[in-house]
Parts: sequence; structure tokens; C-alpha cells
Amino acid sequence: MVRRALSNLLSNAIRYTPNGEAATIKFEETAPTGTLKIRIQNPGAVIIAEHLSQIFERFYSLGSSRQCTGESAGFAITKSITEA
Repeated sequence: MVRRALSNLLSNAIRYTPNGEAATIKFEETAPTGTLKIRIQNPGAVIIAEHLSQIFERFYSLGSSRQCTGESAGFAITKSITEA
């Protein structure tokens, strides 16, 4: 399930990375708990602030702001996996 969650996030980052640019993934262990933080970034279009609180909700659509209708499904699945 972790692989599916990471795949969803990476696929989305790559999908919205402009040609000639690169998405990045960074792993960081936090002390003293040893918790692993995973940060995925891309230089693509920024998600508008008004959408940020809702992008992990099922069936939420970013509409024309990202020119894609399927990305919120991937975010919702990822949220469910991480909460489980």
C-alpha cells in the first residue's frame, strides 16, 4: 500500500512537471523518533490555495486549474492509505 501511495504522488508530480524539468523526491529521518518524512516536489503549476484544504477529498475536482479530472482520486486514495 505504501508503494501505491508513493506511486500516486510521484505520478501526479511527474504529470505536472514541465518538459525539461524534474520532479524530486527527498527522504529525511527525524530524530529522535526515527520517523521518515518523504517530500515530493515538482516545478509545475502551483495548486491554488483555495483548493489545498480539499484536494484529498473523494470526488473533488480541481477543474481547469490543472487541466485534469483524475488527480483528486489519486490524492484521496493516498490519504486513505496513509490514514490506515
